[in-house]
Amino acid sequence: MIETIYAMGDDAHQNLFQMSFANIAPFFPQSPETLLFRIQNITIPGTGTEAYEVHYLTQVIDKPSTKINYTREFSFDFRVDQNWLLYSGFRLWKNAIGNSYTGTIGDDNILVNNRTDIIVWPIRPDGSPIPGLTGWRFAGAYCKTLGDASFDMTSGEPMVINITMGFLALDDNFFY
Repeated sequence: MIETIYAMGDDAHQNLFQMSFANIAPFFPQSPETLLFRIQNITIPGTGTEAYEVHYLTQVIDKPSTKINYTREFSFDFRVDQNWLLYSGFRLWKNAIGNSYTGTIGDDNILVNNRTDIIVWPIRPDGSPIPGLTGWRFAGAYCKTLGDASFDMTSGEPMVINITMGFLALDDNFFY
């Protein structure tokens, strides 16, 4: 039993989601073509349609409008102490979009490679997918904000950081 838990990795029982996206080379130069890593505490935005009222005589009904409404951002946590190069890549990516030191804002168009599709799916502690569950695909995602980095050497807890990503569209029934 102990060998099984050890082989799963330190965070296997807390990070029960897998994230994958195509490498954006300027930000993750040492990484493979497709980045794949565990995440935890992900927030998937709710989706739905807006409604409008139809009045007829003494009755009112709601009908779905032609607007699909949802927040176009999601956030997740991941272990920085196990992924310093990944953290550095997210930092470079965020600074290419909006640099907090220089105040420069990067271009956001098809010619600039600041967006990519991100896929997230639930996994078991051993890393295998959970049968019957679909994942989420965030089309045209970019790194919006990096959360606070807290260096507390006395706690003994792993260093976890929150990242918020913006995106263009959500496919919430994605089969990975």
